[in-house]
Amino acid sequence: MIKYLPLLYLFLIVQSCATYETQYAADESMEAISSDAEVLHSFYLIGDAGIRYTQDVVLKDVLEASKDAGENSTLLFLGDNIYWKGMPAEDHPEREEKEIILDAQIALGKQFPGNTIFIAGNHDWYSGLKGLERQRERVQETLGKKSFYPDDGCGFKRIKMGDELVLIVIDSQWYITNWDNHPTMNDDCDIKTKAQFWEEVESEIKKADGKTTLIAIHNPVLTNGSHGGQYSFKSHMKPLPVLGSFKNLFRKTGGVSNTDNQNNIYRELSDRLKAYSQFGNKVIFVSGHDHNLQFIQKDNVTQIVSGSGAKKSATRLTNGGKFSSSDQGYARLDVMKDGSSQVHFYSSDLGKEIYAAKIFPENKDYKEPEFKEIQTQATAKIYEDDRLNKSKFYTFIWGKRHRKHYGTEVTVPSVDLSNYLGGLTPVRKGGGHQSKSLHMVNPEGKEYVMRALKKSATQFIQAVGFKDQYVQDSFNETATEDLILDVFTGAHPYAPFTVAGLSESIGVLYANPTLVYVPKQKTLGKYNEIFGDELYMIEEKVTDGHGDLESFANADEVINTYDLFKQIRKDEDNQVDQRAFLRARLFDMVIGDWDRHYDQWKWAVKNDGKKETYVAIPRDRDQAFSNMSDGLLMGYLTRSIPNLSLMQKYTAEPRNIKRFNLEPYPLDVALLPDMTMQDWKEEIAFIQANLTDEVIEQSMSVMPKEVQDESFTHIVETLKKRRDNLSNYGMEYFEVVNKTATITGTDKDDFFEVQRLADGSTEVSVYRIKGGEKKDRFHHKVFSPEFTKEIWLYGLDDKDVFHVYGDGKAKIKVRIIGGQNHDVYRIENPRKLKVYDYKSKKSTFENKNVNKRLTDHYKTNVYDYHNIKYNNLVWAFPALGYNPDNGIMIGPSLTYTVNNFEQNPFSQKHQAQLKFFTATEGVEVSYLGEFARVLGDANLILEGLYQSPYYSKNFFGYGMNSVYNDEVALDYNRTLVEEFRFKPSLKLQKQNGQFYQLGLSYQSMELDKTANRFVSETDQIEEAAFSQQNFVGVFGRFNYENKDNPVFPSLAMLLNVEAGYKANLDRDGHGYTYIHPSLGFSHKLVPSGDLVLATLFKAQINSTEDIEYYQAASIGGDNGLRGFRNQRFTGKTSFTQSSDLRWKVGSLKTPILPISFGIYGGFDYGRVWSDYDISDIWKTSYGGGVFLHGAEKVGLKASYFRSEDGGRFVIGAGFGF
Repeated sequence: MIKYLPLLYLFLIVQSCATYETQYAADESMEAISSDAEVLHSFYLIGDAGIRYTQDVVLKDVLEASKDAGENSTLLFLGDNIYWKGMPAEDHPEREEKEIILDAQIALGKQFPGNTIFIAGNHDWYSGLKGLERQRERVQETLGKKSFYPDDGCGFKRIKMGDELVLIVIDSQWYITNWDNHPTMNDDCDIKTKAQFWEEVESEIKKADGKTTLIAIHNPVLTNGSHGGQYSFKSHMKPLPVLGSFKNLFRKTGGVSNTDNQNNIYRELSDRLKAYSQFGNKVIFVSGHDHNLQFIQKDNVTQIVSGSGAKKSATRLTNGGKFSSSDQGYARLDVMKDGSSQVHFYSSDLGKEIYAAKIFPENKDYKEPEFKEIQTQATAKIYEDDRLNKSKFYTFIWGKRHRKHYGTEVTVPSVDLSNYLGGLTPVRKGGGHQSKSLHMVNPEGKEYVMRALKKSATQFIQAVGFKDQYVQDSFNETATEDLILDVFTGAHPYAPFTVAGLSESIGVLYANPTLVYVPKQKTLGKYNEIFGDELYMIEEKVTDGHGDLESFANADEVINTYDLFKQIRKDEDNQVDQRAFLRARLFDMVIGDWDRHYDQWKWAVKNDGKKETYVAIPRDRDQAFSNMSDGLLMGYLTRSIPNLSLMQKYTAEPRNIKRFNLEPYPLDVALLPDMTMQDWKEEIAFIQANLTDEVIEQSMSVMPKEVQDESFTHIVETLKKRRDNLSNYGMEYFEVVNKTATITGTDKDDFFEVQRLADGSTEVSVYRIKGGEKKDRFHHKVFSPEFTKEIWLYGLDDKDVFHVYGDGKAKIKVRIIGGQNHDVYRIENPRKLKVYDYKSKKSTFENKNVNKRLTDHYKTNVYDYHNIKYNNLVWAFPALGYNPDNGIMIGPSLTYTVNNFEQNPFSQKHQAQLKFFTATEGVEVSYLGEFARVLGDANLILEGLYQSPYYSKNFFGYGMNSVYNDEVALDYNRTLVEEFRFKPSLKLQKQNGQFYQLGLSYQSMELDKTANRFVSETDQIEEAAFSQQNFVGVFGRFNYENKDNPVFPSLAMLLNVEAGYKANLDRDGHGYTYIHPSLGFSHKLVPSGDLVLATLFKAQINSTEDIEYYQAASIGGDNGLRGFRNQRFTGKTSFTQSSDLRWKVGSLKTPILPISFGIYGGFDYGRVWSDYDISDIWKTSYGGGVFLHGAEKVGLKASYFRSEDGGRFVIGAGFGF
């Protein structure tokens, strides 16, 4: 058999290899497609054309083909425009060569009749941000400003190309690269965080729904080339057969290189883009990167790869591939006026078209049905009765909420949109995470929004729980959808209509919602499919063009919160009306509106010719008077889970004002820096004086008469009490907001003056520097140590000066974050102060003994108001598990997270867990603490463990011939060990999933010599072992782990190595060194990933066997041989390999959530080596099990494995490798 292994290896390699041949799917042909439709726009796609000479043939072919192109065409260079390291500096010896390479592409763009756009690839980034800038300048010098995107150092740009076509450019390397390696990253970009990037991407794709949307990105989200894990036969043979295959295995499963789509950051980018692309119905990804031509359609994702502009690489026709070729060439994408689109691929090697395909069909003609006559009034309710009839037990668990109002019929105006508000025309669907909304415009150009009172549970599930996979349709008509819809009834459906009158009385800006019934009608057109025949709210869209509205401060211009931050850092004359914002925020608390994140605010722009003032406009008042924490379960969840703690019942005072303001807290700290205690008291008094009982009663009376019942009266009375109590909880929140203060300068030269006062207070003033002198003051506040513990000062951009002086006792910690450019620090009083600035740029410290941290760490140096957040305490539900050795394991856990300035990704995290084991009555208490950036970028780790005297470990004797007697009770081989362990260490976490750890250890063990058990009868344990043993040690650890899916990995690699030394303080000569390596792989055997082979190698190697038995190498049960008991075999050294063949059989859409299920079989082998037992025996076990995965987020498995000792049944969560 062994002699045939080389042939088998060769067969498998050939069958699975990528090839340089042109390939077509079985249902595809080379026949050109035909269409009578007129071309709207053509895109000529060239990728990776950055190599001299080899680029010429493709550039010439495109030049010839472009003679048939018109003005409505775009030449798109898809990155890697200059190999190998982008554009070098002018004095670099290769500069001339690189200019020639780029100029050849620019020359083609200059002759092209339409537009030309360059985007960047990973090789363009290898010369750093300065190299990218050099390339951009050279391209734009000839082709103009709109020829290189993104053009502002950002990773994202939307380019509108008419009413039916949108081009979105994404710089994939901007996302994938380690931002800490680029000190000026995002300096000129408004997008400062990846979270903001994703919000922009999601928003723009949703806005473009119905239009053909091209996403041009260098790295493809789907590829069947080498960057997608498909390798040629030649690659498998290099450097040697078998070794080359292992090299490819490591590359494919490990994702070590960020150029491969199995890399964790690259995968995060592609997975989320694929999910977000489902928000549009005609999204096409166009990319280079792999040096070939590909057309892929899989899971409703369309990918065009055109990356053979100057290089060739092999491909494999798999994973949705319709066509692939390794010929040099290019692609042309035609978008037609009828909404259809098609792609054509051209081979420069053959000089002809080699493939064409239709991508999307033409737009369907909307067939208008017959509509009923629109009445002046209609009677309707939000939910049908079957959603509202709940049992007494259900109501006990989930509460009454405002459920009955959702089933109460109300009579409201029925509107004909064609003449409502001057006539409204639908423009597009809204992009909210809960609401079903339609954006409309009237003949005057004023914009309005129509929102259904019945929210979408599936939109909420998608937005909150599944950012990296599209599941929205999978939750339709499930119990999960029903449950979320019922949870939504905690919000009063008619509360938003009362807020306008309340707001007007105290001078808070507001929208003017109207409650109407909108029947299906001609005006809705194609939107009749998802809108109409239900209750809606119609209100002005909080945007430009409503200058006639006093409720919008008569502002013609309205900006969002991100633009607000952009404006106030641009110039000191751009200021927030802090008083107005403070009043609006206090009003939020009065009406119980906890949903006040950044997107719930717009800002009216007031310009007096000299400065701009921004006045807050609150929007989306859905959570006023809400009752989200009603019921036993929601009452518990909103108290125990930090992210739900803001959902509180509307009572006379908030249950916890700090947690109530969880969402707006970072915004409050950022935008209320100058508000004093007196300002807060005055605003509270103003609200209490003007929000009179009469105003409340009149404003609340706009609710439909049908819902003005006893609960309505209760809300009115509670609102009055809430107003009266504002001075209590309002001032309590003042203390929360002022505990940590942040003050920012501008992107110009600023002067920060910090004076330490005699009473321990700290006075902060910020001025502009003009003509080298400090001039206009634009921030000022005296901070009292009674309320403020820390002040964070951000210089932002340009050359800033920080002057800290005064002899007063420093009672408040001051952190200065200098930001970009050359900053000057004049620190006369350095007490309780720390300076942060870039290590790679020049800073001047005029005084000595300044506590400073110079680092290029991005998050430390860049201002992001989200960085300030609450500490969190989480009580986790009891953990559960079962195996025969320990019985049922049950126990709760507690996690406390501290968020101060130094975060990596938090400041501190403390985790404590209690476990109880029913089989032995043993107890385990563990603690894990982590402290950010204690030494450079390394975190301090503190691990503690206590196991009670009844906690057991098994011992059967040393060697492979140890005896298992199934006629005695399981307790016979259990040893009772009391253990205490403490391990401090430093841990350095890297971006690509690896970490390094170096630490010390202390361990105390006391073994009980239990009568009538093996431990008291064997001569393999010395008598001294039964006294308390104390050990100290040192260890180092390296870990790398990469998985494409957390619960069912189809491509994964684990490499973990721990080595160290332990000394026994109580027994001389019992010290030893050890090394514990493990290596695991998971690899899909079919393109779908439903059939997976997983294997894990583990070893334990000790330098001596003259140690305690519980320190020896042991295998069995949870460690290796799964058909044996835990610690079944013990020795000096051990080795095991465990392998599974896992088959995901199918998926089901259950009443609760979508699940996938499958079966698996496994085989293990292994052994120990012991000086007590010289043996060549290897042991094996085999078995299998079943698994269930819920929405690819949670996993459960049950298995039964057999061995010569019998069988072992285990229930657990997910797969360990």
